[in-house]
Amino acid sequence: MKIYKYLILGFFSFCSLGLFAQTGQLTGTLLDGEFNEPLAFANILVKGTATGTTSDFDGKYILELEAGTYTIAISFVGYDTQEFTDVDIRPGQTQVLDATLFASSNNLDEVVLTVSAKRDTESAVLNIQKKSVTLLDGLSLQSIKKTGAGDVASAIKTVPGVSVQDGKYVFVRGLGDRYSKTVLNGVEIPGLDPDRNTVQLDVFPTEIIENIIVVKSASAEYPADFTGGIINIVTKDMPTKKEASLSLGASYNPDMHFNDEYLDYDRSDTDFLGYDDGTRDLPINRYQRIPSTGGSNTNLLGNLTDRFPKQLRAEQEQSFLNYSFGATYGDQHEVGDNRLGYLVSLSYDNQVQYYDLFQDGQSVKDVFDTSNNQLRPVLTSNGQQGQTTALVNAMGGLTFKTALSKYKFTTLHVQQGESLAGFYSQTISQDGTGGGLEPVTKDALQWTERGITNFLLTGDHRTSTENDAWKIDWALSGTFNKVYDKNHRITPLQRADNGSFFVSPSASTLPIQIWRWTNEENWNGKLNIAKKYTLFDRPANLKFGGSYVFKFRDFSTDDYTFNIQGDDSFIADGDVNQLLASENIWNLTEDQGTFLSFGEEFNPINAYEGEQQISALYISNEFNVHEKLKLILGLRTEEFVTYYTGASTSETFDRRKNIDNFDFYPSANAIFAVSDDANIRGSYYRTTARPSF
Repeated sequence: MKIYKYLILGFFSFCSLGLFAQTGQLTGTLLDGEFNEPLAFANILVKGTATGTTSDFDGKYILELEAGTYTIAISFVGYDTQEFTDVDIRPGQTQVLDATLFASSNNLDEVVLTVSAKRDTESAVLNIQKKSVTLLDGLSLQSIKKTGAGDVASAIKTVPGVSVQDGKYVFVRGLGDRYSKTVLNGVEIPGLDPDRNTVQLDVFPTEIIENIIVVKSASAEYPADFTGGIINIVTKDMPTKKEASLSLGASYNPDMHFNDEYLDYDRSDTDFLGYDDGTRDLPINRYQRIPSTGGSNTNLLGNLTDRFPKQLRAEQEQSFLNYSFGATYGDQHEVGDNRLGYLVSLSYDNQVQYYDLFQDGQSVKDVFDTSNNQLRPVLTSNGQQGQTTALVNAMGGLTFKTALSKYKFTTLHVQQGESLAGFYSQTISQDGTGGGLEPVTKDALQWTERGITNFLLTGDHRTSTENDAWKIDWALSGTFNKVYDKNHRITPLQRADNGSFFVSPSASTLPIQIWRWTNEENWNGKLNIAKKYTLFDRPANLKFGGSYVFKFRDFSTDDYTFNIQGDDSFIADGDVNQLLASENIWNLTEDQGTFLSFGEEFNPINAYEGEQQISALYISNEFNVHEKLKLILGLRTEEFVTYYTGASTSETFDRRKNIDNFDFYPSANAIFAVSDDANIRGSYYRTTARPSF
């Protein structure tokens, strides 16, 4: 009988929930179509009733309504009112209604639109592009979800004029990565590759993204080293309602996954989390002196050589498929007359790639016959390569919003680990001109660990609820990056005519193990002030402000090469794992074996510290000179200073000032409305391309 009691109780509980859940929510974001920014304190009214609300500081609103169909009127002083009919509110559900309002015109009547339940925010992004004076493209959250992309690099490929190299580096308008700048929530972040001037976008999962904006024409508010374009990655903001999501994903490629020929090697227990647990740490002190084979302390030479990892060749094992998961939770609560919101997100992605016909190479111009336009190959490489990439991302945000201010704190950490194992057959030109090609094999075992930690505190303020109030926004950000190439093991051998293998410093270079360390920090502060006013009896917007960026990088490299003295028959069959086998390590008694090359201790030339300071001020004015013509005129000044600490073969530098440059960067952007469906844009701007560290 008890089970029937529970069933009856559950039935009536369900019915009671249905009786009480007769209300739904209407929510959305309002935009100012004249200036492409949130429209605060606009009125949202249910037509024919006294029910309504106003948009908040960010142009967002929430309205509780009984289930039914309504006509919603959205208005703001000086702007055309928009009406949305057939807005269907269902019990217990949230309907989204976004709108963009434009300044009133005497010859325009009230605009009436019809919607069924929900407006796709993709159209709002398209409208921003249409009305923006600067040339830009964007991806909304809905657009990103449609592509199914797991990271920003994969998603941004759908933006016109944007290409992605190596699956991570973005080129805007065909220009190299040096000319493309990436910012996170409007503030600069350092890159993850010491040889590149841009940020790897494959480390940002789409789970944390609100939208991506690609700006293709400069204006005064953007950094002067704009050149090709700016990619602004905007992370998720405070949710308008309770939000919880869980995603699971997997992908399978029959050539790459569950493949018994996949190449891998013994790795650390924490590789799946994107960091090494110490397995690949430098086995000797970087300042340890390496004795020569003819020295008085050759026992130490054998001992030091024996400490290095002995596995130099990949092993075949079965690969797994790609998989990922993500979880997000957020909500907001009323605190008196204010609102407090929070959002946390965690995601994980593991990708496996295998190529059994990997090809690579280098060619040069014919130096012997300059009339020959055919390039001469100096390196050809064919082989097998397996790669596993683990990406972990965690983000948390806290937002406090009052009637006239908004404070937001966000912290983000991205951790990526990339393991690569390969075996290649190569031909190498000994003289570097494409002549005298020698057959070589190369084994490679590599691990690269990357990490980004970002803290961002922002504030937005208005002096009043009036449309022409002064608006002030500011940001303080600290970003810490690391890139560790830990224990890269590159083992080349030359093949003799009789088919045996040997170490050849002249043709294939010596076997080498490399550790490369890059630590970088970036501190950023900026302040923007804006005020709307009337110019030529039309709306205008004045902006001015400044910023300061401090960057510091600490870079060093430890590399150790190995050679063989005496009998080298133990590698004649090409098994590079025998190179550092304990029985083949340098032996004082026999005066032969594998040994660390003399003088391979840390060299100060392989390290440096770099410092950059960028101070900027700007002013710009956006206004209409005609009903159909809008202009943005601006001027930016920047002072760029760099310092270098390091050494050359003959000199040591202690915070030497390399660059000290102050310059002006004017800009002018115009948009002419040919019709409601067509605009013509024109831009003039002066930018600069600065060196990385």
